[in-house]
Amino acid sequence: SQLAASKDRGATWQVLGQQVLMGKVMIPEIPAAMMAGVELSERSRRYFAAMQQLAPLGMPMNLDAWDGYPACRERVHQQLLELANNPVVLAGDTHNAWAFNMRNASGDAVGIEIGTPGISSPGLETYLPMPADALNQALRNSSEELVALDTYRRGWSEIRLTPTAMTNRWHFVSTVLEREYAVVQGDVLHCE
Repeated sequence: SQLAASKDRGATWQVLGQQVLMGKVMIPEIPAAMMAGVELSERSRRYFAAMQQLAPLGMPMNLDAWDGYPACRERVHQQLLELANNPVVLAGDTHNAWAFNMRNASGDAVGIEIGTPGISSPGLETYLPMPADALNQALRNSSEELVALDTYRRGWSEIRLTPTAMTNRWHFVSTVLEREYAVVQGDVLHCE
């Protein structure tokens, strides 16, 4: 009813804040050569081995997010298609930075999602301590909706909504272990 009321009054954007990623993230196939020289703990080694067995099957990476509830996500996507003008989903709790062009099971564009990185909690680099660029590329290759991500840095998202555009800029801190830190601005993601 809130989406319908927003659309009826002519709102440009509908912002849905919620905890976990709605965008689809499949387990990436990571060639063994990419992991050459990467030291893994026993736990990370087991995690990586299990992931690589499931990756060719197109399995989701995190069943605790919306990937674990695909039928429910489809119902929400249908409501967004019917009742929203320009839905923007905001998510957290992955400790990494994500941006998605969400699509339903039929491939129709549904909306965009921004996942904010965490300030202090570790992210994927804890489980897969491989080169950031390689991990980011592997994730983009496995997930058609994923348009941008940062799996290594801590920070926050700055969202700006205007009558004509939505922008997101991630801000990353140089350290979470020291009182003195620098803030680095990430690229601006722009949607009209």
